[in-house]
Amino acid sequence: MAEYRIVTDNASGFMVQARRWWWPFWLQVGFNSSSSAEGARQWIEREFAYAARKKNAGKVVEHLGRWTS
Repeated sequence: MAEYRIVTDNASGFMVQARRWWWPFWLQVGFNSSSSAEGARQWIEREFAYAARKKNAGKVVEHLGRWTS
């Protein structure tokens, strides 16, 4: 799990940085420059939604057992 923060940048205003539990430094995540702090928050929310979909991908929804005819 990552920890996120919003910082100012020199390009368009704000960017998202992340720090993993195993890495002691803050790093920019992708290309996420935003003109507002709200836009940066929306980027983080999309990142969380993507991670949730990825985590649930490939899980068994229903096991039907063997079919015999």
